Amino acid sequence: MRRRIGWLAGTIAILAASVLVAAAPASTAEYRIHGACCADGSSMTGSLHGTWDWTSPEEGWASFFATLRYDSATGIMTFRVPEQFVGSFNGRVGTLRAEGVSLQRFKPGTQLYDFARWPEDQPGTTGDPKQWLGGSAVSRIVSGTGELAGASGYIAFTNRVLLGATTYTGVIDL
Repeated sequence: MRRRIGWLAGTIAILAASVLVAAAPASTAEYRIHGACCADGSSMTGSLHGTWDWTSPEEGWASFFATLRYDSATGIMTFRVPEQFVGSFNGRVGTLRAEGVSLQRFKPGTQLYDFARWPEDQPGTTGDPKQWLGGSAVSRIVSGTGELAGASGYIAFTNRVLLGATTYTGVIDL
């Protein structure tokens, strides 16, 4: 039997969960997930409890710089990074590995942050929080370990600057 479980939970709002059951093979379950993410940099609440981050700084920065595209006239930045979630999902403990594609929006005319000068404050650049408008990312789950082995699906993140929150939604097949 395949279960589709819809959850709306997190630090922003908690809503009642509903369960829908449909005919499918007994070995798989698809879970719809919702929650809030990363208020402290990487901790997630809602259906996922744990941390979401790049797989490693070396892999993350290498991929970021290799795929970085930024148009200061429109303020749109795109890039790809390898990511991982470490924690629990519906009581199952393990790791999810993902390929994240991100689109971030800055005020048009904002200059690209000078990464060679990090961690210096660079007002008026993409590193200046006052220039950031928000963004989104979609992370395609490519593998899992532990009790999350064999996982697939996606997680979509939305950054809401005015609310000071990042929320996520998605589907995980186990």
